Amino acid sequence: MSNEIWHSYAEEDTLYALIWRKVDDYIWDNTGSAFVTPYTDANIDRYDVLLTNHADSDYHSVDFPSAIASGVYRVQIMLIVGVGMDADVDLAVAQGEIAWDGSAEINVFTEQESWLKNG
Repeated sequence: MSNEIWHSYAEEDTLYALIWRKVDDYIWDNTGSAFVTPYTDANIDRYDVLLTNHADSDYHSVDFPSAIASGVYRVQIMLIVGVGMDADVDLAVAQGEIAWDGSAEINVFTEQESWLKNG
């Protein structure tokens, strides 16, 4: 696994991801390494997966958490607007889905490679 969560945004800005399990809309608690419900704004600092900005670029990325089991997940990329993380103020700037096999992202290329190997 490597930098499955990524987004292009201004170098000086700070981005974080929120990961939601698609089957039940539970949110990933990054501090407890588990999916929890209900989501609460007060716990935003438990849910965030901070993206790293690569120096002198507008590229931000982070690895998908290895503790997450296989499944399909929704990922929101959030922009910190104020001085610190605040779920009532921060802006969602992107979203998407990741199909995860428990250790790597599943996509067209990995499926094709598997098919070619296994027939």
